[in-house]
Formats: sequence, structure tokens, C-alpha cells
Amino acid sequence: MRKEVLAAAPALAFVLLCVGNLRRASATVDEANHLHAGYRALTEGDFTWNTEHPPLGKMLAALPLLAASPEVRADPPSVDVRRRDPARARETFDAFVFRDNGSPETLLLLGRLPVVALGLALCLAVGRVAQARHGGAAGLLALLLATLDPNLLAHSGLVTTDVIVALFSFLSVVLFSRALDRRAPRADAAAGLVLGLALASKHTALLLLPLLAVLALVRSLVSPRGSRMRPFLSLGVGYAAAFLVLWACHGFETGAPRFEPEKLDAVPRAAGLRSLALALNESPLPMPSYLWGLRYNVGFSRQGGWPAFFLGHDSAAGGFLAYYPVALAVKTPLGTLALLAASFALRGPLRLSLRRDGDLLLAASAFLAAAVFSRINIGLRHVLPVYPFLWVLASRVAPAALGSGRPTPRLAPLLAIGACVLALGASTLASFPRFLAYFNEAAGGAEGGRRILLDSNLDWGQGLIELRETLAARGIERVKLHYFGSAPPEAYGISWEPMTREEELGPAEGAFAVSVMSLANVRADPRRFAWLEEREPVAKVGHTIWLWDLRGGSGR
Repeated sequence: MRKEVLAAAPALAFVLLCVGNLRRASATVDEANHLHAGYRALTEGDFTWNTEHPPLGKMLAALPLLAASPEVRADPPSVDVRRRDPARARETFDAFVFRDNGSPETLLLLGRLPVVALGLALCLAVGRVAQARHGGAAGLLALLLATLDPNLLAHSGLVTTDVIVALFSFLSVVLFSRALDRRAPRADAAAGLVLGLALASKHTALLLLPLLAVLALVRSLVSPRGSRMRPFLSLGVGYAAAFLVLWACHGFETGAPRFEPEKLDAVPRAAGLRSLALALNESPLPMPSYLWGLRYNVGFSRQGGWPAFFLGHDSAAGGFLAYYPVALAVKTPLGTLALLAASFALRGPLRLSLRRDGDLLLAASAFLAAAVFSRINIGLRHVLPVYPFLWVLASRVAPAALGSGRPTPRLAPLLAIGACVLALGASTLASFPRFLAYFNEAAGGAEGGRRILLDSNLDWGQGLIELRETLAARGIERVKLHYFGSAPPEAYGISWEPMTREEELGPAEGAFAVSVMSLANVRADPRRFAWLEEREPVAKVGHTIWLWDLRGGSGR
């Protein structure tokens, strides 16, 4: 009974913190698109919306909307148009969330609650795996590290694909390792089922295919001669089960991809490969929408990726190799970093072991390396799958402190672990309810962090609710706004008008609100907003929007 209570307390705290956080955040950049696409997939079996991401997470988020029966536009862009340019569907999904179905806050609340459940499931899975590998104390510590992590709390309250891919990627690695140990078809199929759910969550989960193959190869090399093929049998069963699950998540969709012919120019002509590609392009294939998503992401990467901000510099196409290591260093709580460092320094039976911990190390390294060498540098969320593996590795310090085989635990290590957990909790609570803007104390918090990283690390359009309240409190009826985000401010009750070019260069009179992302994006003209930054803002709303009240030339 005591163990259940110890586990329930962090789980309950996670849910309460998540809900408190999500109720204070306006729609972030991708949420309306995801929620609309998930609802279309559930109600119409149409997977051609937002093919940039597979449908599973979007459909789970949209499940509560079935009870509300929101309206969808009857005259959307054609399938052809939205496949080739997903942004062309914006008018339709913006109307769905912000204009046609009442309060966007209510609709988003419904869509965000399933993501809270996915985040909680990840926390419980991390605790269970740590307990199974290193004992009850490790399980509790891993659970605390997960439930009190501000980055997981932030993204577990948003309709995105980051938490669900972290959950199923973690379970895929753990269950496949267990299948290699058990050598049973049922375990192989279970690992494959979860692998399929990961693939149906986000395209980055494709990294699991070579990752699990490497785990199978390593197990084969250390197996007795007569059983060296058994790991590859587990791999084959897992791949087959994963394909079926992925296809089922697409409603067993079949159709011809019909990519633009010029997109196939890169296929070599040797051995008739290009002729085969052209023939398959017009042939019925499983999951054409999934293939379209892959084509979009591969093509986007080849074009150079997203603009990015890093350490005071911005790039039109990302490509900062140090981006994600630095992001982990400044956005991971110091208490967690200290415990992780201590776990790598352990000696004795609980020291780092490739045989016992190699799958966790390999997975964390693979996801981090894939992100480092990508050109998509827009947020720590892209390495969120790294965290569950790190939390389990860090949890090994708990049984080490208890002193395996000792009659009494060692006091100093236990006090040190307690201090790290308290520091983690205090740091996280200090950032409530603005977890998305969290930076650790070494980075200077959100104020210091804005000089290091931006985008979904800090300002993702989530500040409109707080801006509305701040404007009301200051008696500002209409604001001139330069906003980074996709939500229309009027949907949140804000009376506004866009800043003119003359106002951006200033000086001017009035009330001005500018997103932190807009302040940092000076590549077009470094003079933009310089006159405002010379003045102290009257409010820094949610760390994401700065407000100046210069009405009547008050200069305040």
C-alpha cells in the first residue's frame, strides 16, 4: 500500500501541474492543424490532412471532440493541393479551432487532455522500467525525475506529436530488449505492436528501425552459435507487426502516391530503378498519406530546414551542430543533471554496464545524434525521446545510495539525492504555469534563456491569454501587436491591429506588444523595434510578449 501511495503522489502532481499549465497557454503554432487533422481522420477516415505527421497522436487528441461534434468546413482545398502544400489548408483548420466552434480555449482543453494522459503514461513507464532494472528506490526516483520535469510538463499539455513519440519510442526499445531476452513470439509481437504505434506517431520514429536492428545484431554476436539467428527472427516478427499496426492506424488506406514526376528525378536509372519508381507512383500502395508525409519531410530537409536562433545568432536554415547539446544543458533542471552525472560516475555493481544499460545508452545517443545532424533547430522537443532513457540511467544512484548489501543506507548520498530532487521540484514550481519558457538557473531562467534559444523553447505563441489579462489590468483597450504565432489574437478577445513598418522603426505613440521571437528576428532589418528596446517595457507577459505603454507620449 505504501508503494502505491508513493507512486500516486508524483502522478497526481504531474496531472495537476499539467492542467494548470495548459489552461494558461493559448494555442501554439501547430495545435490547430493537428487537432483539425485528427478530427477529420476520426470522423471521415481522411488521412490527407497534415501529412507532415502520422495520424495517431492527432486522432487521440481529437477523441474528446467527438462528444462536442464541432463543425468542419465543407469546401476545403483539394487533396492534391494540401498534399503538396500543407500550409494551404490553414484557412480550414484555423476556422475549425478559432472561428466556427465557439471558444478556442474549450476546444483546445478537450484536445490537450489526452496528451496529459500520454505524458502520465510515459512517467509511469519510466518508473516501472527503472524499478524492474534497478529496484524500487530507482523506480521512485525515475518517476520523480519524469513527473517534475518542466519540459515534459510543458509538452504534455499541447496537441503535438512530441510526447507520444517519446512514449512509444521508449517502450519500443525496452520491449524489444525484453523480447530478445525472452525469445517468445508473443514478446516479439508486443514489441512490434508498440513499434508500430511509434511509427504512427511521428516520422522521426523511423530511427527505431535501424536502432532495433543494431540491438538484434549485438545480441546475435554474443549468443551461442546455435541461437544466433533468433534475434533476427524477433526483429522480423517485430517489423511485420509494426507494419500492420502502422497501416491500421491509417485505416488500411490504399492508393497511388502520385508524386510530382520531378520529385522522382533523383532516383537512379540503373537496373531500371527509375522506371520501377514511376510505375509504383501510379500503383495502389498501402498508406499513400504516410508516403506523402515522408516526401514532404525529406524534401524540406533537402531545401535547408527552418530558420533558427542560437546563442544570439540566427540562421535562415538552422544547421547549428551544438544546438541540441546546449539545449539539453540549459533546459534540463540542474538537479536532474547532477543526478545523471553522478550515475555515470558510479563504481561497483551499479556502474554503467553495456550489457545491462547498452540499449538505453544506444537509444539516447541515436536520437540525440540524429537531431544534431539535422537542420531542424527549432526546439528541445525534438530530442524529448532522449529523456526517458536518461531518467532511467540516472535512477541508478538511488540503490547505490541505499548501499546494496549494507545493513543501513549511507546518509550523505541519500541527503545529496534528496537535495537534487528538492532542487528539481523548486525549479519546476518556480516556472509554473509557464513551463514552455523554462530554462535552468545556470542559464539565467527565461530572461537569460532568450539570449540562447527561442522558438518552441520559449516563445511558441502561447502568451495570448496572459496578454489579454495584462491589457485589461492596465486599461489598454486596443494594442498594436507584432505576434509570433498562428492563433488570431481576436479569438482570445484581444482588440488589436498589426504594427506598421513606420511603427516598427519608430518612434510612435500607443500601446505596443511584441513577441520575443519578433524582437530577435532582425535579419531583415536590425533597426526593427530598436527604439522600443531602448525603453523599459511595462510588462514581460509570460516571458514571451513584451508590452510598452506609450499612449499620449507618456514614455511609460
